[in-house]
Amino acid sequence: MREGVSVQLTCTSQGGNPPPSVTWYRNGSPLSPGAAVTTPPDVKFGATVGTLTWTLTAGDHLANFSCSVSTDVISGSRVYSPLERYPVQCK
Repeated sequence: MREGVSVQLTCTSQGGNPPPSVTWYRNGSPLSPGAAVTTPPDVKFGATVGTLTWTLTAGDHLANFSCSVSTDVISGSRVYSPLERYPVQCK
């Protein structure tokens, strides 16, 4: 991938009532809540989808992006995605 390319990452969680919240991370630090869009399920216990659209910069070279899904109803319910590494080629 090259600097300036816009990528879209998706995190999906099936089930949950109330719908879970999705948090995105870059190198282990949470991104601002406005950085991503979370779409709640259409039906009870359906899939909740968190989508991050990110324009890559030179600072993203070998950055790790990940997401977590949690609900406030169940203590300790946070589940993390595997880390994804996206190397950015700078010109």
